[in-house]
Amino acid sequence: MGYYCPLWKIVYIAKAKNHYSKLIRLMVPPFRRQDNRTGLLYIEEHTSCHHYASNPHEGFRLFTLNAGDITEERLEKNTVIFVVRGIIEYTMNTFVHTLKSKEMAFFHKCGECRLRAQTESTFLVAMFENALQGCDLMDLSTLETYCKGISYRADPLDVRPKMRTFLKLICGYLRDGANCVLLHELKLREMFWLFRFYYTKEELATFFYPLVGEDYDFKMKVLQNFEKARTVEQLSSMVGMSLTPFYKRFLAEFHESAGSWMRKQRNLKIKFVLSYSDAPLGEVADELGFSSQAQFSRYCKQNFGLTPSGFRNLLKSKQSIILGGGWNPNSLKIIS
Repeated sequence: MGYYCPLWKIVYIAKAKNHYSKLIRLMVPPFRRQDNRTGLLYIEEHTSCHHYASNPHEGFRLFTLNAGDITEERLEKNTVIFVVRGIIEYTMNTFVHTLKSKEMAFFHKCGECRLRAQTESTFLVAMFENALQGCDLMDLSTLETYCKGISYRADPLDVRPKMRTFLKLICGYLRDGANCVLLHELKLREMFWLFRFYYTKEELATFFYPLVGEDYDFKMKVLQNFEKARTVEQLSSMVGMSLTPFYKRFLAEFHESAGSWMRKQRNLKIKFVLSYSDAPLGEVADELGFSSQAQFSRYCKQNFGLTPSGFRNLLKSKQSIILGGGWNPNSLKIIS
């Protein structure tokens, strides 16, 4: 049992004699487990290290939700959610989708994220400030040419087999309590390497659309402030640019005029609020930034052809999901 044979020699001999499986069994000594430990060794050394973080700001975390649980928050980091098991309804700003096992969704920084578990669900979260380039070819700005014509709706994307293998390993690390920030950074780089070589550039441009472009900081400033602005002039001021350069930069990054884009976002917000809120229309108008309920009513008639109450009734009659209740921040169980 002390015989040693390099793996490459095993493969060479196997190919030469055409008895691959038989030779592997004969020449590789059986693995002998030293003890019954399956988790981390030297856990005290790990937790006392200055690289240890029980709640890393960037990296991976594992959560579970019971059926019917809801959680929502305004995200402080760019986030990819991978569903390990179960079915989750998710809302990203005003887009609503269903996320199943072996699917993932991207949520950009400062976005409003709401999750509702249809069944008991476990999901892995990857949080990052910027896309870590495990490969020099992974720079998201290079995907800008694939963005033209994209109608971004925060759609989910399937998790490919190699990515599933990677996620299984990450879940194992987290369940064992591995919270080294260096490990998390390394695995974030590996995750982006897998994205780079197992997904098409068109898929990546669509999935990471809010991050794609030459000027990431400009995009983030727009996404952070557009809901507070009522006019393009106000938004340009919040971003810190004069109006003419802002118009040009916005068109280059978002591929449509600032006014058109802001109107679409406002209409989506109205649709979302009317779909899920039963608050009096006067309160809804105030929440959405209208000076009065009458102004809100005129806007809805002009843009949707219906009064706010009529539009609300139409949306609720077609509503395909039921969020139910409010946010229960204690409903989210952190596995690691």
